[in-house]
Amino acid sequence: MPAEIYAFRRFDEKNEFAILFNFSDREISFVLPIDFARNNSLVLEGSGQQWAEEMGKARLAGWGCGILKKASV
Repeated sequence: MPAEIYAFRRFDEKNEFAILFNFSDREISFVLPIDFARNNSLVLEGSGQQWAEEMGKARLAGWGCGILKKASV
């Protein structure tokens, strides 16, 4: 089942980012340390597809978010 995938970086000092998998019938999200995505260069493991970067704002679980990265797999 195809999914859109979004990554959100926190504005605050917690140094984390969240990933949201948006399927047609449900959403799944989880949080990882920002060190996992050094230099804002996220690569989706297993697919080898580098995420295209778009400037924008979004919300996930009440977070204020800056850079939005999006890919479809």
